Amino acid sequence: MPDGPAFGDTPHAVAMTLCESEQLLSERNILVRRHMVRTCALHRGQLGSHLSVESVPRWPLTTRSGGLAPPTDGGTIMSSTRDTLIRALHDVGAAAWFGGSLMGAVAVNGAANDLKDPTERAKLAAAGWARWAPVSAAAIAAHLIGGAGLILIHRDRVRDQAGVTANTVTKTGLTGLALASTAYSGVLGARIAAADKTPSAGGTKPTAATSDEVSTAQQQLRALQWVTPALTGALIALGSQQGEQQRPAERIRGRARKLVQTSRDSINA
Repeated sequence: MPDGPAFGDTPHAVAMTLCESEQLLSERNILVRRHMVRTCALHRGQLGSHLSVESVPRWPLTTRSGGLAPPTDGGTIMSSTRDTLIRALHDVGAAAWFGGSLMGAVAVNGAANDLKDPTERAKLAAAGWARWAPVSAAAIAAHLIGGAGLILIHRDRVRDQAGVTANTVTKTGLTGLALASTAYSGVLGARIAAADKTPSAGGTKPTAATSDEVSTAQQQLRALQWVTPALTGALIALGSQQGEQQRPAERIRGRARKLVQTSRDSINA
């Protein structure tokens, strides 16, 4: 463990000293760089001037105390960049979106099935979802703002790191599907709520006495109530993968793979 910063050290020296105690300063990073150099050397003969050992991303490998310094982007220590507010909006918004949709499917629609009056079951479920709608809208907005902010902040990684582009594209597509599922569920819920005193077996279960319009809406909601939690749960999983992709070793591997891929594509073009 490195010594603590001494009084009178420059801010850069203090930052470097503190960074030496982080996990990103492990010997694994040296091994990763050596592997990259060997990989680039193997491809050098195939890729010609498009790729060489010198084109591997570099950073100062030693600090003033002899330890391994962290990777940098344009001279800025990667680990020093903090996006707490943007990340909080992204993560808390996704969690509320997922948790609310799952709770509604299990608890709100499930509890409506237990009412004795069949004409109140669909109405109660629709009223519960209507109360949650403003909170859900706020959660979705927070998630979208946070997601857009993260893409803007990490746009260089989205462009240059292999795996990050695919993750971002997939996550964007699933977000669009989740938005469509949530919006259409709201439309169906409004149709059910507008049909007063319609008997049903539950919040999403029609009976033979249920009107055709309400019956169709309930049957569609019965499927959609699980689609939205599945999509938003996948968004949370992809967000976790994005966090893993920000590890220093993953950045190095991803950029090296992207460099090799780009060089091969330029040769084949």
